[in-house]
Amino acid sequence: MEKSVLSVSRRYSFACIVLGSALAGCAAPDVKPVMDPLVIQGSLSYAARIALLPDSRAIVVLRDESTPAMPVVGEQRIELTGAQVPVPFRFTVDRTKLAEGHRYALRRAVTTAGRATSVSDPMPIDPSKPTADVGTLMLKPYQALAFASVFYCGDTRVEVGFTDSAMRMLARNQAFDLRQVVAASGARYEAVNDPTTSFWNKGERATLVIRGKAYPECFEGEPALPLRATGNEPGWRLDIAPSGMTLLADTGAAGSRRRPPSRDALRRAPATARTRERPRSPSKSWTACAGIR
Repeated sequence: MEKSVLSVSRRYSFACIVLGSALAGCAAPDVKPVMDPLVIQGSLSYAARIALLPDSRAIVVLRDESTPAMPVVGEQRIELTGAQVPVPFRFTVDRTKLAEGHRYALRRAVTTAGRATSVSDPMPIDPSKPTADVGTLMLKPYQALAFASVFYCGDTRVEVGFTDSAMRMLARNQAFDLRQVVAASGARYEAVNDPTTSFWNKGERATLVIRGKAYPECFEGEPALPLRATGNEPGWRLDIAPSGMTLLADTGAAGSRRRPPSRDALRRAPATARTRERPRSPSKSWTACAGIR
């Protein structure tokens, strides 16, 4: 009888081992734990004893500074409605938007009636920490550029001018302090401490490079009408005016008229279609205004 009980016990133990192994083989696959978002908090202030207007807005954004586009990965916009500094802020960033090895920086500003009145320098943020408590961040008055000129490099708007102490370029929501470098022609500038960012002005045209990325050829201001483009073999002429476009071909064909293109389309047109047969603007180029050639 004792041997029979012992045999049953052994069989039971063996069955448990087999069943346990089978259940282990059918276990659910590993599931990655849900990561808590990155919390960014602090406050904004400034030293000047000037009250903020009721329509002021505080803007805090976190940007990925590892790419030329510098995409926004998190932000907070605060309608102040009469509130004064210090202005507290707190927002979260989904960690799936944070790439390993990328550099991130916090940028802040206060706007009134849609115009910046106070800004700050970018602050690096460590995305590996659970919370980035940046404390009180001091803003400084936004300084408009003197002798400023606006260029369009494809869809990118670039403003170049002078502050009290340096030349500055505003492009893609970034500000770059520039220094002049030797160039065979025109006036070429590089960003201070970043030779991979440059602006090379040649009168009404320029070339722009930001962190090694070259942008389309830059043209000063908005294209003005009328415009005229010509070509040979066979000869042709295209006139663009507010009333429409006229194409004259040296083939005996009658000219054709079309609606004028939008200004955005003109800005992106190739250089061969930008030949302007109109009096030059009486204003000098920004390099001449500043006494630089």
